[in-house]
Amino acid sequence: MDIDFIGMPLMAGASVSGMDQAPAYIRQIGLETLFTHHVLCDIGDVRCDNNSMSTNSQMKHLTSVLRSCEHLHNQVVESLKANHFPLVFGGDHSLSWGSIGGVAEVFKELGIIYIDAHGDFNTKETSITHNVHGMHMAYLMGLGHMDVNDIKDVQYSENCVCHQNVFFVGSRALDDGELLFAKEKKLNIYSSQDIIRQGASKVASSIISSVRKKGIKHVHISFDVDVIDPFIFPGTGVPEKDGINLVDVESLLSMFLTELPICSMDFVEFNPLLDKNNKSLSCCVDLLHVIDDKLV
Repeated sequence: MDIDFIGMPLMAGASVSGMDQAPAYIRQIGLETLFTHHVLCDIGDVRCDNNSMSTNSQMKHLTSVLRSCEHLHNQVVESLKANHFPLVFGGDHSLSWGSIGGVAEVFKELGIIYIDAHGDFNTKETSITHNVHGMHMAYLMGLGHMDVNDIKDVQYSENCVCHQNVFFVGSRALDDGELLFAKEKKLNIYSSQDIIRQGASKVASSIISSVRKKGIKHVHISFDVDVIDPFIFPGTGVPEKDGINLVDVESLLSMFLTELPICSMDFVEFNPLLDKNNKSLSCCVDLLHVIDDKLV
């Protein structure tokens, strides 16, 4: 398997800076030491616009996010059409607007495993913070609709993923609007407490079974480090207490990567400026080793 390592130093979708430095930090470890089971190609960093202000106050820096995600979208499409595995290392989670949109362009019947403490399916009407890294999934799943007056001359993906084929894993901080969407649309949500009570392997097995029953042929994993408890992983911008441990994350990823047709992956929200004694960096290294070892 050829892995395309794609740096995405995006921070326009969040309110805390530092995620943009994550790709550079992980490269200092030496990607060749992290990926030994596959052919690795470091594509470099996607050009990100972290500076342009959005005219839409309900979606902060929207134009910056979408313009950056357009570049990522194209890179992911190119990678997949070359039969490579795009591994997007961010960067804030709004980058998934580009990565998932790109994967959905290539594979129409797509499943998403969204591992995150947050749902990220607020709309501009329901969002409390108005940070786009908490909204992109709503628009990708068609729960919200973009007003063309909000943006001009920027391509973006909308309503390209079936919400029934999205599995939210580790969610524990859903806003009121998201809770309403979750109930109304009967979204597939497995909370951190579900994982702690039932065990990671049981939760993973349930998701794997559902994916197979639906006949989904291609699956994208979008992994946010804030699913891990902040005591273990302090280096992230929106920490949430009562998260899962690193062993559980490794178990989830191992089972998904070995038993499902995973075609691509995001790895997001590592903020090296908020790390403590390199605890978070060490976790990132461990998880990248798991990806390299288990990816079929």
